[in-house]
Amino acid sequence: MTGKNVLRGAVVQSLLRCPFANLSIEEHYLRRLERRKGVRDTPVRDEVALVHYYNDPCIVVGRYQNQYLECNVTRATEQGVTIARRRSGGGTVYHDSGCFCFSIVTPRALYDPKRSVQVVRTALLNLGVPDVRAGSRHDLWIGDDKITGSAFRLTNDSSFHHGTILLTTQLDKLNGILRPHPKSVEFTKGRSVPSVRSPVTNVISRAPGFRAELLPAALSEAFFEEYGVPAGPGARQHVRIESVSDLGSDVADMVEEHKALAAGGTPAFTRRFAASTDLLEFAMTVAVERGVVGGVPELFCRLKGGAGGAGVRLADYEEAIGEKMRGSSFSLDDLRNAVLLAALSSADVDSDTLQRVSRAIADDLSGSM
Repeated sequence: MTGKNVLRGAVVQSLLRCPFANLSIEEHYLRRLERRKGVRDTPVRDEVALVHYYNDPCIVVGRYQNQYLECNVTRATEQGVTIARRRSGGGTVYHDSGCFCFSIVTPRALYDPKRSVQVVRTALLNLGVPDVRAGSRHDLWIGDDKITGSAFRLTNDSSFHHGTILLTTQLDKLNGILRPHPKSVEFTKGRSVPSVRSPVTNVISRAPGFRAELLPAALSEAFFEEYGVPAGPGARQHVRIESVSDLGSDVADMVEEHKALAAGGTPAFTRRFAASTDLLEFAMTVAVERGVVGGVPELFCRLKGGAGGAGVRLADYEEAIGEKMRGSSFSLDDLRNAVLLAALSSADVDSDTLQRVSRAIADDLSGSM
C-alpha cells in the first residue's frame, strides 16, 4: 500500500487530560496497525487515524532525554506540573490547556512527515492563520517563531507523527520551567539527547481572530483529504474517548507503563551535589540508572571547627547516607528523606547538630534540582 488513497480513517478525540492516558491512546492506535506476532503474512490494516487532545499542565520529554537537563524539576513539582516521557525521540515540550496535541497514525508504507505536517498547515491556513510555513525539522513557523513541535515513531508496520500546536499556552510558565537549574546542568554527567531550543509564539498572537474550537473540524477535514479517505458510509469514523476503559484493558496497562517510563526511562547518569556553610562541608556523587540510585561513588561530610580547626569527618553519618541512598528513587523527596533519616542512625556527634547538618544538606538539594 503505497498510494494516496486508503479505505478507512478515524478521528479520535480524547476528552482526558492525563498525559499518561493520552500517550497510551496514541500507542493503542499505533499497535492496531501491527501484524499479529508470528503471523507475517497477515495484512496491515488499511487505515489511518488522527488523535487529538489537550493535557493538563505537564512536561513531556523525549525517549532518550534526561529531564534534569531539560527542565527545572523542582519548580515543575512545586507548580503541580507532571513530567511524562514519550516513546518517540525528539525534544522536551510543555503542555497546558492552551496547547493542542495531535497524532497522525499511519501504516509504515504511508509514513511521510511532509504529508502529516502539511495536514496541520492546511488546517491553520484554512482558519485564517497567516504565513504558516514548514521548517526543516517538520515543524511549523510564523516568521521567526515556532508554533508547533514534532516527534516521530516507526515500528515494523506502523508509524506516527505526533506534535503540539501552541494556541494560548502560558509562555512565561513554559519558559520558566523549561530552563534547568544551572547546577543540574553543570554537575549532571551522562548520555542524553538535548533539545533543540527555538523561539516560540502562540497562534493567537499572530491571528487575533483565531477560534480554537474550530481547529478539530478543520484538522479532520485536512486529514481525510490528504490521505484520500472517502466520505462514504463506514470510511470516516469519529470517536470520543471519555475513559481509557473505552479502548480495553490493554490501554490501562499502557498507562501504568508510561508512568513507570517517566523516571525509569531516564538514561544512566551521575549527579554531584556539594555544599559549604559555616557549619559543614559536604560533597556527594550518586550514580543513577533507570531513575534509581545504584551507587554513591563519592561521599564526604566534615563538620567545621573542632580541635585545631581541622573539623570532624562524620564517617558514621556518611555511611548512613550511602546506605539509605542506594536503591532509592532519584527524586527530591527521597534524597532529602535519606539525608534526614541518616541522622537518626549515626553516632558521630550529638543529634541536634546532626539534624542541623541534615537540614543544611537537604536545603542544598532542594535548591539545585
